[in-house]
Amino acid sequence: MAPPIRVARELDCRIGELLRPENDAVGIEAMPSSTSYIFCRVNRRRPCRICGKPDWCLYSRNGERISICMRVSDGARKINRHGGAIFIHEDWREEKGIDVHAVADIPQSPVAPIEIRDFVYGRLIEISPATLYPGALIAGEKGLLARGLSEYHFGDYGGLPPSSRERGRLARLLQQEINDHFPDAASLRGIPGFWEDGQGVNLWKPKDYLLPRLLIPVRDGSGRIQA
Repeated sequence: MAPPIRVARELDCRIGELLRPENDAVGIEAMPSSTSYIFCRVNRRRPCRICGKPDWCLYSRNGERISICMRVSDGARKINRHGGAIFIHEDWREEKGIDVHAVADIPQSPVAPIEIRDFVYGRLIEISPATLYPGALIAGEKGLLARGLSEYHFGDYGGLPPSSRERGRLARLLQQEINDHFPDAASLRGIPGFWEDGQGVNLWKPKDYLLPRLLIPVRDGSGRIQA
């Protein structure tokens, strides 16, 4: 039987390909790697057992014994080099008889009302627009110009800072604004992309990037930003 540390290291290696940004938009079945044999992406019908969200995170296909959560790290067996927190669930510990930290299922947080999501995402684009990063997000290889958009549309898109600390600063600012405008909401819970830990509210994944990330709003039929 492989020791827990070895298991965690093997998981770290195998999820590397799946957690690359370019794989976010493709189906798990389409990936020609050993990872697609082991892990599945979470979805609305099968959200993450740790944070309750339907995106970003992974779970093992074989018995759903392992979760890789990209939002919650408290209680994890290991944090891999991609920022994913590896959790081994109680049913696996009992079956295998190994000494690992297990976690209970965490209730899902309901998605915040569209009015709150539209406000938060709109303000995020206003205070951190894509135009803050013209080299990467406007004129870059995958920037707005390369996507066929004109200067008229630049203000419709946001830019997530490459620094986790700076994204955290934006999250705290938005937390204060939502407290002022929606007192009953009290937090950013239920807004995809935001998560909380012992240090407070955070935005996107708990890691630094080399380049900023383009924020593309998804609007409903009324023009409100829903994701």
